[in-house]
Amino acid sequence: MMEWGADGGALCTAEVVRLHECFEGWFNGTLSDADGGFAAIAAVLPADFWMVPPSGETVANPALLARLEQLRHCSKHGATTIEVRNVRVVHGSPTACLISYEEWQRTPLAEGAVKASARISSALLRPADNLYGVEWVHLQETWLPDQGRPMEGVC
Repeated sequence: MMEWGADGGALCTAEVVRLHECFEGWFNGTLSDADGGFAAIAAVLPADFWMVPPSGETVANPALLARLEQLRHCSKHGATTIEVRNVRVVHGSPTACLISYEEWQRTPLAEGAVKASARISSALLRPADNLYGVEWVHLQETWLPDQGRPMEGVC
């Protein structure tokens, strides 16, 4: 089993921000091959990764990666923005990190409308032998109170 040093929490915090920057670039069609392209996303979502989005269903790999691949440049009416806020390491050990964060999304729609959503997420990450030194094991997302229930999906 792989382990990371004392910087595991910092590595996981940086990974949460990095992956969401990749998602934003992917949805906007600006994540280039020089930035790692789709591989920059897929590299940290291993075959045993699974998540529970706010809708409550269970989504596992490879279905998640297949869906994400279809969403390249899905933002057609302006740039989607994804802001990560309040990242907090809940628990860290040499072999795992439980992290919590808020994800705030804004996606322009036709005629100037904007779809906005906010969720709080808890993620379990572990050390990995990849370019980023970390991979995601599990993700649980819940809508934040008083933020409404946006339409499903990013685009």
